[in-house]
Amino acid sequence: IIGDGAPAGRSSKDYQTVVGTTFNQLLNYTKQFGRHNFDVLAGHESYKETQDFLSGTRQGQVVDNNYELVNFTTTTNLSSQFDNRRIESYFANVKYDLDGKYFVTLGGRTDGNSRFSPDFRWGRFWSTSAAWVVSKENFMEKLRFVNFLKLRASYGTTGNEAGIGFYAWQTLYNLGLNNGLTPGVIASTALGNDSLSWEKNKQFDIGVDFELFGNRLRGQVEYFNRVSEDLLFSVPLPVSSGFSSVFKNVGSMFNRGFEIQLDGDVIKTRNFTWTLGINATTFKNQITRLPQQEIISGTKKLMAGKSINDYWLREWYGVDPNDGTALFKAASGTGAGVRIIKGTDTVSTSVNNARFNYVGSAIPDWYGAINTSIRYKSLTLSALANWQIGGLTYDDTYAAFMHSGTYGASLHTDMLRRWQKPGDITNVPRMDNAQTTIFGATSSRWLTDASFLNIQNISLAWDST
Repeated sequence: IIGDGAPAGRSSKDYQTVVGTTFNQLLNYTKQFGRHNFDVLAGHESYKETQDFLSGTRQGQVVDNNYELVNFTTTTNLSSQFDNRRIESYFANVKYDLDGKYFVTLGGRTDGNSRFSPDFRWGRFWSTSAAWVVSKENFMEKLRFVNFLKLRASYGTTGNEAGIGFYAWQTLYNLGLNNGLTPGVIASTALGNDSLSWEKNKQFDIGVDFELFGNRLRGQVEYFNRVSEDLLFSVPLPVSSGFSSVFKNVGSMFNRGFEIQLDGDVIKTRNFTWTLGINATTFKNQITRLPQQEIISGTKKLMAGKSINDYWLREWYGVDPNDGTALFKAASGTGAGVRIIKGTDTVSTSVNNARFNYVGSAIPDWYGAINTSIRYKSLTLSALANWQIGGLTYDDTYAAFMHSGTYGASLHTDMLRRWQKPGDITNVPRMDNAQTTIFGATSSRWLTDASFLNIQNISLAWDST
């Protein structure tokens, strides 16, 4: 009736079926020899995923109010796609404990993944852990306020293959680019890499679990250090190559930090209990090695010694109160659009002369969750909230609403605070067509504090038993 499908009418149909099948065979053996306890597990797992997609469009409606494809005269688009991937895994795990006091675990696995070429498809990973329940020792009997105390440590390796698509090791071609009856294909924008292999993670953890004061206070404190090697990354290619990017195993980095979990019964009586819990995590991320000096991707620049979460952007300065022009910190004091503000600050009205710099990180100082519940007899009120302190986010949604003016496009209400006359002090530049390029340019202007408190759910329950 309206739009570019009028007046003849047009109908489109899209169908997609995704099927995942997991097939397991497990063998478990448990045995006790006096004070010694063994638990052995061996197994095989096969996973298959298929994605079947069909899309069709026809135009020229025959009978009103019937939108099935058969009711249209001309086929304008008809395409289909079938994708599949496979993972094959063999694994074993041995657990041992002595008197339920000392624990040791050893594990290993081999995984094959169709995302990689046959020569690099298989990855081998292993792990080990140990624990000591200190509270079961005789010397702990005098510490009556300690109900449970366990020290634990673990080290292991795992593999990662996410985020590279199903066929990253192959150079693909796009079909359907025919010229009339003459068939045509074109290479995809991503170059295949048949030497691509698993990203490897080596993680060390050490922690303590405890229960104190008649189990009124419970918690755990843990330190972790995760080293990632052979990182899977889409590396940009020069235009002259004919491709835009290629997936490679590049460099290494680490994530290390602390996790804290505390739960306690603030008030506990026969009919009334108030429980409060909080968990918090803080960590540091740093790239330790790259095959090249730097890799720029979007709002980030990867370099050894920096974080993958550090923003690399033009440095926004503000708005000139004299004429409302958008200002950036200048890369060169003699470049285009250079001005001296406040007698000492060298700025530029030109995006091309704006200085790029590291201007903050997306990593929060702390993040976690808070949970609480209040129980009175058979009635329980509970709530869960997530929180984050610190960290920055690039608000491109907000930036899209802060443009210099486009017919039919919405504007943010902050545009009401734009510069309008000499002397106006504002962070929103003058609104005119002469500033179209610099008005919404990617820069630190669009970074915003990512701190938040988000209430996930609140529930009220009654137990009739």
